[in-house]
Amino acid sequence: MDRESDAVCRAAKSLGRQYPGADLTTIETVVTLLRMQGRLVRSLDERFRPFGLTAAKFDLLMVLHRAPSRRLTMWEIGRHLGVTRTNVTGLVDGLERDNLVRRLPHPEDRRSLLAELTAEGEELVHRVLPETWSWMDDLLDDFSLDEKHQMLRLLRKVQARLGARAE
Repeated sequence: MDRESDAVCRAAKSLGRQYPGADLTTIETVVTLLRMQGRLVRSLDERFRPFGLTAAKFDLLMVLHRAPSRRLTMWEIGRHLGVTRTNVTGLVDGLERDNLVRRLPHPEDRRSLLAELTAEGEELVHRVLPETWSWMDDLLDDFSLDEKHQMLRLLRKVQARLGARAE
């Protein structure tokens, strides 16, 4: 879908024209990022569906896979994923039902729980990764390495700005 055919982007720019000082390029950029994020998540969800996963569940598995001893507190998971405790609980509930994650009592803090990646969860991560990396390579195949580095630099700049505003 090109930018001119995106009805949401056109509507946002049209409304932006009604406000003096509104930067239409900024409006188009932010709306395009939002729309792209939604399309990326939907596309990943479709790819993960045959494995019983969503993009959010896969992200949680990846975070646990990278963690020391393959376990983290619920609070740490939320911090890594940038989601609320309620979201973490829902994700862990689903992954625990599928035997991909298990909850454990925290050895030093009775009020805290750990989520731990199970052997089945680890096996699933390794089964899903090759297809996921291939899809990502295909998605950005038309970009040179320099263009990918430039895009990453610009996206990280926006991400840093968002992080600064959240504090």
